[in-house]
Amino acid sequence: MHALSAVVFLLLCTSAGAQLYYDARGTGRTTGAVANVRVYNPMPTPMRVVLGDCFIPSASGYQGYVIPRTYPVEVAPFGSAAVMLEGYCVNMGQPPVPEGILLPDVLQWVSWEAGAPLPEVGKPLGPPFVRVAAVPDDPLALTYPGTQTPMPYALDFNRYPYYGARLLLHAAYAAGVAFDQLVRESKINAAGMGRSLQSLRQDLIQQSVWAQAARLEGKTYGKGDFHAQLFEKAEHQLNQPASAFAPNIWQALDRQSQEVWANISLVGAAAKLVPPPTDPRSGALRAEPSGPPVEVGAVLLDHLRGIAPTQPDAIERLTPVHIFLHQQGDALEYRALLLASFEKWRATLQHLADRINPQSPMAVRDALTAIGWVQSLPSQSMPADERQRLLTTLHGKINAALQHAAATLRPQQPNFLAQWRALRAIANQPWYDACCQHSRPLLKLPNPMDAVRSAAPFQPEALALTGGQWKHTTPLTTPTLEPRKSFPWWIPGIPIAGSAAYFATRKRKPSTPALPPPPVAANDAVSLNCGGQTTIYPLDNDSGARIVLSDISASAPGLGGFSTMGNALNVLAAGAGVFSLFYTIRDSLGRPASATIVITVLDAEPPTITCPPANTVSCGTAPDTALTGTASATDDCPPLPTVTFSDQTFGPPCMRLILRTWRATDAAGQTAACTQNIQIRDTEPPYFTVVPPNLSVPLGQQDDLDLTGRARAADGCKPVSCSRTFTVKVEEK
Repeated sequence: MHALSAVVFLLLCTSAGAQLYYDARGTGRTTGAVANVRVYNPMPTPMRVVLGDCFIPSASGYQGYVIPRTYPVEVAPFGSAAVMLEGYCVNMGQPPVPEGILLPDVLQWVSWEAGAPLPEVGKPLGPPFVRVAAVPDDPLALTYPGTQTPMPYALDFNRYPYYGARLLLHAAYAAGVAFDQLVRESKINAAGMGRSLQSLRQDLIQQSVWAQAARLEGKTYGKGDFHAQLFEKAEHQLNQPASAFAPNIWQALDRQSQEVWANISLVGAAAKLVPPPTDPRSGALRAEPSGPPVEVGAVLLDHLRGIAPTQPDAIERLTPVHIFLHQQGDALEYRALLLASFEKWRATLQHLADRINPQSPMAVRDALTAIGWVQSLPSQSMPADERQRLLTTLHGKINAALQHAAATLRPQQPNFLAQWRALRAIANQPWYDACCQHSRPLLKLPNPMDAVRSAAPFQPEALALTGGQWKHTTPLTTPTLEPRKSFPWWIPGIPIAGSAAYFATRKRKPSTPALPPPPVAANDAVSLNCGGQTTIYPLDNDSGARIVLSDISASAPGLGGFSTMGNALNVLAAGAGVFSLFYTIRDSLGRPASATIVITVLDAEPPTITCPPANTVSCGTAPDTALTGTASATDDCPPLPTVTFSDQTFGPPCMRLILRTWRATDAAGQTAACTQNIQIRDTEPPYFTVVPPNLSVPLGQQDDLDLTGRARAADGCKPVSCSRTFTVKVEEK
């Protein structure tokens, strides 16, 4: 599953053996805020770590990044801290890491301090560097850092990040210094280009890093490549393919391309002469204690008491506590806390899955994030089948969200072209095959060539020079048409003969009409909740001459039922699962075509559970369910939920409180819980088992128990003691 199967929590050790854990995810951006990192401290000691000043290699087909600056982070005991890392992409031929998808392991990040020294003039480079021929007249040619001496070497820096880290970090650093110098010298005028200084700085640094990184890999990135990408940005802004641009737009884009590329070349040329920084750069990706430890038990108890599974930040607050308790194994003093943490972890994951609305724009991001949590280190203590049920639910949410996005995409929307390309890019993501291999919800997107229209006036200064779809989008594919014969009504110098020649030489049509094209049936996908129903119109995406729906068959009886009304198909969902309907269409000539409708039925609602009332049991009597009652549960999806319970006991034997937690689990792994209070009370008085008989003894011998006998008593709850009283009767003899 590529990135989806990676463990979320990335370990970083300090010299003292302390451990921090990292959750590093992409943002879907190539420039600026490119990485969202949360640092977890599962220890009683406050910690400090410095992130940044590093190279993040490419993984799973996504971009790699350089993070030029450092970010000090303080993390409280059993707490977490979030930091957004800003940087630049180094692989312009690859898509950015999508929002919510994991970045490579932090242990694979290479800091400036840990990277190989920068190459020097006159010192040949051996493997893994490969010698290449220099490109003549290239203003952005690769040079040794701080010089204009060409560096005739190439390097696969994603495969060998140790050797590429400093070269790439220096490229970003030098481009920033060069831009600032050119602005001071008035050689770059952001206002004259209609841009803010900060946005232009970020864009030109990114373009310079792309140019240098491409040449370091032995590839090219030049003026023609930039020109083509600028036109693609204009297509998004105008919501029409470049073939429909008016001549004045072509001219404006060409002028802007010339101007911006001149500035990119200026920055690149000036960056060659920027020497590497001389100040020491150390401490990145290194953690150390920042204060004394706290008392473990009290802090953990306060943390757990303050966390509810429905809180938006519940998973972040629970993670360091759960990791610490999980590391303690079967330590007796933490057993009760571990049980409570485990139950809250399960409930929180279930809530994360349940709250995802497939019609929300953030549904895919939230589902991918939740998948990462289900596959994380703290979740490894959950049963494998329970984790799999959660993953199945989340995959269903992703399918439903993508299906909704595709179904609501219309060529009339102002941003149709950008959204179409974004969805096509999703279909090429590694996680798409893992989550959507059966339903393929993006299989049938509208034809982008239907969107030849302008949504807004052309604003060349508003075109972004970087972004999540820069150089990574799906090109428009124009349907192949039969070439049209064209001829002017008149030709200069031959006003009438031209028309006559055209009609005399044009190809005659055949006398017999051609058959219409055969029908084409395309696969469909739909999702609905358990117990729901929907209407599908399969012919909407099929083609042919007067096609009709003819035959339908289902792959499994668990679907619940289906019926047809004309060309509409009504589907009733009974139980959760993935089902297939096979249908056939026929055109006016009786020619058939078949396709499949994949129907995903989601168990989206957790079960409901009702606890038995509170109960009081006499001491000495076992609190069996036959005496205290049993919880009942229902669910909207068969079969009935499984009902289990667990007890927590508090107090001494004669005043004991049992908290009995009843839990209902449905077939999708969703749970509901309630708590029953059972009190153990001493409701029966003690009783004598031995009572000595009445007797007469001499005065003064009444305390002799061996002579008078001993009474014995018992109690069902606790030990008892016996006391005695005397009646003295004096008789004279």
